[in-house]
Amino acid sequence: MVNKYLEKIGFENSLINETPVQGLNAVVVIPAFNEPYLIKTLQSLEACDSPEKPIEIIVVFNHPEDASNQIKKQSQDYYKKALEFSKSEGLKFRYLILDAFDLPKKTAGVGLARKTGMDQAVSRLGNHSDGLIIALDADCTVAPNYLVAIEEHFEKHNNSPGSSVYFEHPLKPENNDLALGIVQYELHLRYYNQLIKYTGHPYAYHTVGSSMVVRSWAYQKQGGMNKRKAGEDFYFLQKIIQLGNFSEIKNTCVYPSPRVSDRVPFGTGKAQGDWIENNKKQYLTYHPESVMVLKSLFDSVYEKGKGLATLPLETIPSQIIEFAGEKQWQLKTHEIDKNTSNNEAFIKRFFAWFNLFMVMRFVHYYRDNYQENIPVTEATKQLLETLGMGYNLSESMTLLQIFRKIEKMQIT
Repeated sequence: MVNKYLEKIGFENSLINETPVQGLNAVVVIPAFNEPYLIKTLQSLEACDSPEKPIEIIVVFNHPEDASNQIKKQSQDYYKKALEFSKSEGLKFRYLILDAFDLPKKTAGVGLARKTGMDQAVSRLGNHSDGLIIALDADCTVAPNYLVAIEEHFEKHNNSPGSSVYFEHPLKPENNDLALGIVQYELHLRYYNQLIKYTGHPYAYHTVGSSMVVRSWAYQKQGGMNKRKAGEDFYFLQKIIQLGNFSEIKNTCVYPSPRVSDRVPFGTGKAQGDWIENNKKQYLTYHPESVMVLKSLFDSVYEKGKGLATLPLETIPSQIIEFAGEKQWQLKTHEIDKNTSNNEAFIKRFFAWFNLFMVMRFVHYYRDNYQENIPVTEATKQLLETLGMGYNLSESMTLLQIFRKIEKMQIT
């Protein structure tokens, strides 16, 4: 049977010769670009409890065609070590090690590597459209119940197209400066996520490439992974989330590395590199005032529904109108109103437009024009007070533990 998605993207031949495991239910996909810690990641997976249904692990070794000779040699060395690991006796799972070296420099990057592996996963899962494609990174470890928890979650949430898996950075790097940096960076991530939840935006989820799961049908329906060199996870998950019934898995954990990295322009590695290079002592984050404006807007969306399109402009927060533009705001809200028949449909379509990308753009606009970023410890304390959870604290580690606890308690 021809797979329309694979046919559309020009998927001609599988990179894998082995026949899929009978009854295959899930495929873990790991992009690996010059990754010295990959074996540790694979060992962590191998140490997991076995789920009831079969899984496979695909590792996509990759580098661009213009990579240095040193990178290419290291990639070959790591590739050979992974092959050796995959042939070890007594393994619980099948490990498929792919060679995607010398990718075109125009498109080479984590997006293309992830897409290569995820497209292979679609092929492996075949007609099992409810099968799971699990995204992980080559510098992560996972909790022992990781695979079991994912399987059980999707059996329970059979209408969920995808999910975000709970994560925690290890907080004891060898370098003390890195330790403080990762605490404050993760605090920033959780603070921002809680800010968006507070506004009432329906798509307030973490979008981290190393901790996401998607069903094969949803992956195919939304056009698969993009080829972005960075931020591929954020843009991909926006499309999955908008399908509705997106969920979170909080009874297991992914542990991303707190290492320094310069391979993408943002994310953990970049944040850690900037922290060390600039000898920072405080991580700056968005002022909570920015989301109070968004909350005011979103409250109106839920209250007025289709009536939002005819509200006088002066009743909309002025910063929103400045950001969107008066003409564009009117055009867009009237377009949404015209193409929806009830309030529920209007609200859904509004947030498809004012998605998390628009939220981030607005927060940056507010930062640049109204309130500059402030230390993350100060921002988190202000948010906790707003939530009625005021703590007389200034220590970032303690604040992080509080925000971790808050997230674990939130049910989706």
